[in-house]
Amino acid sequence: MRSSPTPLVHRPARKPAAALLGGAWLVGGLGGAWLLITRMTTGAWPEQAAAPIAALAERSIGSPAVAAASALAAAVGLLLMLLAVLPGPRDGRQMLADEVPGVTAIPHADLARHLRARLVQVDGVHSARVRVVPSRARLDIRTEVEDVDQVRSEVRAAAEAAIAELGPSPAPRLRIRVRGAR
Repeated sequence: MRSSPTPLVHRPARKPAAALLGGAWLVGGLGGAWLLITRMTTGAWPEQAAAPIAALAERSIGSPAVAAASALAAAVGLLLMLLAVLPGPRDGRQMLADEVPGVTAIPHADLARHLRARLVQVDGVHSARVRVVPSRARLDIRTEVEDVDQVRSEVRAAAEAAIAELGPSPAPRLRIRVRGAR
């Protein structure tokens, strides 16, 4: 039983790397078991594997092809192990940090929805796409107004106000791209 609660802002495991590594081990293990069981029960290698096994048996352990294949397999295995062990990027951020005990957190997707709801209310904004990652918020704004600099400054002010209202820690850096009328 855990003595401390699960943190609200955590770094999730890298599932694709772990799945690839697990799949590779599963395929290798099942293939090896199939070869071994067939060899033990019939006394010969399976027909599908006889030619590759014979070609592999002719190679010496010191040949360049065997060394290159083993080095490549080791490098891929180490890379997959490293990716599976290291946690991924944070999936949220702490907000409303103050003297009150406890932690409040907001997922990046919810922060993006909050920002988008604020930005579409700005005069001149036709549509807004917002993507929040751990270090920054990317705001893609479409407008029908020809003065995009005015819209950009209003969007920046609205985004900064929306971020200040929630008080995420750390606050994301804003990257604003405004596309005007064509």
